[in-house]
Amino acid sequence: MKSILFTLLLVLSLGLTYQATADDKPLTGQAKIDSLIAELSNAEGDTNEVNLLRGLSFEYRGFDSDLGLKYGKKGLALAKEIDWKKGMAKCYNSLAVNNAVKANYVNALDYWGKSLKINETLGNKNGVAKNLGNMSIVYYEQSNYPKALEFLVKSLKINRELDNKNGVANNLGTMGIIYYEQSNHSKALEYFLKSLKISEEIGDRHGAAIVLVNIANNLIIQKH
Repeated sequence: MKSILFTLLLVLSLGLTYQATADDKPLTGQAKIDSLIAELSNAEGDTNEVNLLRGLSFEYRGFDSDLGLKYGKKGLALAKEIDWKKGMAKCYNSLAVNNAVKANYVNALDYWGKSLKINETLGNKNGVAKNLGNMSIVYYEQSNYPKALEFLVKSLKINRELDNKNGVANNLGTMGIIYYEQSNHSKALEYFLKSLKISEEIGDRHGAAIVLVNIANNLIIQKH
């Protein structure tokens, strides 16, 4: 189940909207990394360079987290140098993701906490909701279920205020996983179904697929 939850973590952590290719299909993986590196060679020490470094940091989280951390720290240093608070929050978020992938949960929480503080100051509610949701997953990984639910409830409230249905679906699905881990299978199914309904409404096939796997696992356990 925790491998599924980390898939959710990476989905929730997407913070940049990258440029699409000519046919409107965004680059991913190594192709994205190559594109960002090519752009970085012409960067001029501004917010665009911070975004490129942060983008590389995030893209490397699945290939080489050490490189992800390296680029994230470079982006953070530049964001601080030019006093770009939004860029700092983005880089802290990316650093947190890379630490979470490496199971460095203390560092992950520290970086997400810093990103959260900046986003709150900036009034970036979407960023706050993502930070809270990601922090809840780290608490889940540490088996601190009460704390995980506490942060999820906060994230869910903001996502509902923003009418961010994708965020709401992720929050509800993660709640279902936490109830599953606590052997509260009826409650888990209730939240999985709520999440599934929203995912289907917004056409999120990937999110719906994850929830369906969780529902199947939950039903299998209930029958034993």
